[in-house]
Amino acid sequence: MNILDLQNKRFMNERNFYFSLALSEMFYYKLNSILIWKDERYFFCINDNEQFINEYGVFNTLIELLKASLEDNDFEKLKSIIPLENTKIKQEESFRYYRLIKEVFNENKRTISFETYNDFEFLKLNTCKIEILNNMDKYTSDNNIKYFSRDLKITDDKAFDNNDTVRLLYMSKDKVMTVIDVNDKEEKIKIKNFTDKIFFRAFGINENPSWNNYQEFLEDRCVPRTRYNIDEILKDMGMTEYNSFEFIKRTQGRMADDKEWILLGDTSYILEKDE
Repeated sequence: MNILDLQNKRFMNERNFYFSLALSEMFYYKLNSILIWKDERYFFCINDNEQFINEYGVFNTLIELLKASLEDNDFEKLKSIIPLENTKIKQEESFRYYRLIKEVFNENKRTISFETYNDFEFLKLNTCKIEILNNMDKYTSDNNIKYFSRDLKITDDKAFDNNDTVRLLYMSKDKVMTVIDVNDKEEKIKIKNFTDKIFFRAFGINENPSWNNYQEFLEDRCVPRTRYNIDEILKDMGMTEYNSFEFIKRTQGRMADDKEWILLGDTSYILEKDE
């Protein structure tokens, strides 16, 4: 193998790490790795359907994933070390064992800390995240992901037929639970639920939430405004005042004690970084 091939392989392996990390961070997929080249690891995720996923696609077996992504000689070498049919995949504890993960994500709240990543790592991670968002149908089994597009209306209300509408998807792992269309100027919202389980709906049994209900919902997915060090937290988030929507844009409404989160229909904010 010449030096160019070796450098390219290392680049692809590094990219695959960021891609798998983004999948794990977005959908709470289990982050896994296996040792292939000396001290280098090959990363992938496993979803709830026990499928193997990384930037190469979605596969039903680990063998299929490796065959699609490794060169023949690497695959043969791997087979000589480990019988693939009986491979026991080492489950890496997400967001604990890797220096980069520790730097990029707060271990308790799973939110981005704007003081701990460097710009280049942040760019690579979030480039992978945008690629996933733009091709979500490849990585999720939920058919309702089509509502990621704001063009698919959930109401006949004319007030929601304009560019003032923002769409939020209330997610449970990789499944859409509730679509929320927000008209900020009119202070109106419309919702559509995709689950019968009240606990997983954004507004529970309330199918016609008010604007105040919406504001309360957002704040419930944020750090409380009364927290003792809230000014320091806002500064770390690149914010000068408490704004629950801006907070959600940065954290996706992730909490430490559940698997729910909020995905905005407009993903352009992902690459924004406050100075």
